[in-house]
Amino acid sequence: FGPCQVLGRILLFVFGSNLSARAIGRVVVLMPLAAAILLATVAANGFAWLVLFAVVHGFGNGMITIVRGAGVAEILGTRGYGQVSGAITTANQIAKAAAPVGFAVAWEWVGYGPIVWVWVATMAIAAAAFWVAADEDAR
Repeated sequence: FGPCQVLGRILLFVFGSNLSARAIGRVVVLMPLAAAILLATVAANGFAWLVLFAVVHGFGNGMITIVRGAGVAEILGTRGYGQVSGAITTANQIAKAAAPVGFAVAWEWVGYGPIVWVWVATMAIAAAAFWVAADEDAR
């Protein structure tokens, strides 16, 4: 996971320098969704699928941290950048801190399968939200 985050950032630096944060983000936000779908559907079928899940999730996570910073300024503007970016980061960090405990408790109640599909749904909502926010025509 960690090396894939770094590799994803390097690839973004090398190949993404001529693209907007919106364009890159539209691809990058699909990677956590793809990883979640891999985990929900085929990861139990063997080690290679788990590796593919980790690679896709790592690439996406590594690149999305860059897009998150650049995307705020590009999509929402630079006015109040620190406040807006801080609010997004705060919400993100709270979710990252609460998710393991919340998912563990839910796992005990309903089992593993439904929890993974909740993650898939969450990633789908997040990707759709970015696509809507990044749509220049909707403004």
